Amino acid sequence: MRATARRCAPAEVLKPFLARALIDTARQQSGNPAEQETWRPSGTTPPETETDLRDLWESLLAYAGSYSWVWVEGDANDRIRFHPDIVGPLRTLLRETDPDFRPLNRAAADYYEGLAREHPAEWPSLIREAVFHHFHADPAAGIESWRAALARARDLGRPDWARDVAEELRDGQWLEGKDGAALSRQAMAIAYIELARTASDLARVQVGERGRGLWSDAEENLRAADALASAGADAELPEPTTTILRAHIALNQGRPDDAIALLQHHAGSPPPPAEIAELQHSLGNALEALGRPEAARHYRTAFETWDRAGDEVGARCALLSLASERVENGRADVALRWLRRGERWLNDETGAVAQARALGRAGVPLQAATGLYSRGGASADTAALRAQLLADANRPEQALAAATEALQVLARNPDAAADTARILAVRGLAHAALFDFGPAIDDLLAAGDRARKRRELDDVAEYAAQRSLIRLFDMGDVRTAAQAAEEALRAQGEPGREG
Repeated sequence: MRATARRCAPAEVLKPFLARALIDTARQQSGNPAEQETWRPSGTTPPETETDLRDLWESLLAYAGSYSWVWVEGDANDRIRFHPDIVGPLRTLLRETDPDFRPLNRAAADYYEGLAREHPAEWPSLIREAVFHHFHADPAAGIESWRAALARARDLGRPDWARDVAEELRDGQWLEGKDGAALSRQAMAIAYIELARTASDLARVQVGERGRGLWSDAEENLRAADALASAGADAELPEPTTTILRAHIALNQGRPDDAIALLQHHAGSPPPPAEIAELQHSLGNALEALGRPEAARHYRTAFETWDRAGDEVGARCALLSLASERVENGRADVALRWLRRGERWLNDETGAVAQARALGRAGVPLQAATGLYSRGGASADTAALRAQLLADANRPEQALAAATEALQVLARNPDAAADTARILAVRGLAHAALFDFGPAIDDLLAAGDRARKRRELDDVAEYAAQRSLIRLFDMGDVRTAAQAAEEALRAQGEPGREG
């Protein structure tokens, strides 16, 4: 059994196997020389009481204390650990020769899958235990169990859970053939694609260094899958999953034209509706990155496909993409219509944020901010948007309070540098509207510093220009205003601009 901080060998799983082993005379009479020094409990009666089990355990502890390849550990001497050098060979031997090894692991997998259903909040850690035991029972079943768990995490809209489950394959070293349980080349190719896909899925909702590290991991695993596929015909990459993955990586690398070419020229048999929707959504992403208006059509197709299928996660994703694209292209009215049509998929804070953005762009920022406040959302995105909407509604005192609240939320997020710069700027302008010019300049300077660290030079120029206007028109400081204006111009002409 796998040792973890919470679980070792669940008694309800082990007990029937232990009982059978105690009365198995064939095991007792083994003539294998390697078993002559094996621990055997006294008697052949299965333990019936806690005292019987404790006596059996004490007997095993006494045996373990006599050898260098196994030892007792823990403050209460309540764990037995094998020497790392023998764990792999021992599991291989048991898998090949012990009639109970595979059934025991299958029973343990069933046990943890049941726990995962009963305790959904602990689903990732419990399902990883189940996957671990499926692999030990049968590597082929293990890879299928692992992929089913990934699919379930995606169905739940939890890319973080999918990533956590994906790591079980790496942590268990199954790709390196741990314990002699090597995967087939086809299974390894699929595994690398799934590892890349979970990294890409999570990277698209992350920012900062965390997101960049995930993209690097996605690229590395895709290269490993490609190497397997190019080395022989016994490893074929799954489609259209691999094409969609390549397109997302191309988009992240700033190559939307390549992403479009990949998606539009995808070959192969027609995929099922769910994968058609994903293709359409990815194509919309690529077209939107190029500023092409046909992106909306692909988002609509993806939404309608997922909507008909009752796919909550997919429908919500496509609907939010469509609403955002329409808002950015000056059609907040269309965005609001689609959000109302798909409101059954938007019963969370994300939907409220999307609607507030559309209302703000439709010219009613105060109504949008009030709607967000009534929802009581406390995420960084919600707090930041409320501050901006209140500033747009010419409510500087409320905007100041909301921006300060947003910065407190963002301070708990180490990857939130971009949002922090934006909200510092909002708060600075709120200070200026209240004739509190010193704090206004301080916040705009801090916003510019953060934007410069991220090489977001258009934002650097914007914040410097805002300082220049405050210095000139509100403070009458012509010289410093000119310096800020020069800083804005330098930022606009500096190499490496992302705007």
